[in-house]
Amino acid sequence: MNLYVVRHGETADNARRILQGHLPGKLSGKGLRQAEKVAMRLEGVKFDFIYSSDLKRVVDTTKKIVVHHKAPIFFKENLRERYMGIYQGRSVDEVDAVNLPLGVETTDAMRVRVHDAVDEIFRNHPHSNVLIVSHGGFSRVLHMIMLGIPTERFREVEKPKNTSVYIYELEENLKGKIVLENCIKHLEEI
Repeated sequence: MNLYVVRHGETADNARRILQGHLPGKLSGKGLRQAEKVAMRLEGVKFDFIYSSDLKRVVDTTKKIVVHHKAPIFFKENLRERYMGIYQGRSVDEVDAVNLPLGVETTDAMRVRVHDAVDEIFRNHPHSNVLIVSHGGFSRVLHMIMLGIPTERFREVEKPKNTSVYIYELEENLKGKIVLENCIKHLEEI
């Protein structure tokens, strides 16, 4: 499977360094322009299936992209960002990112969720071009899995930029080749 993964456009909360987790989020003006740019970049790719997180910031990014595609679209809860519990809506500077409180989705739990979500997509479409539009944490954990990096080294993996594009040639058990990672060349003039 050829798998493209795109992070959503910038939200007002991203710009203010607010943790959104499962909050819906609203694309900023810049985020809308980013979504339009990544849509233009992907215009020539023929996707057989498109999967999207069901949170508003991703749905709005996906809507910009699908204007150029006729593929079936699936909005899925399991493609969401990390659940941040009591940290949702708080500034990054206010929270302890190392000692997460009870109720925050752990990196281990997120790794299982991301693995299972992408594995299910692979099993359903092993010979297809598939797009997943999701979140920074989701993209980061998937990239860790592809690189074989253990969970405890999560912070060593580069954070995905808004509307960054990853491309994987995916095989069974989430093995395969990384073709492109964290690429934002479509945003050069923004």
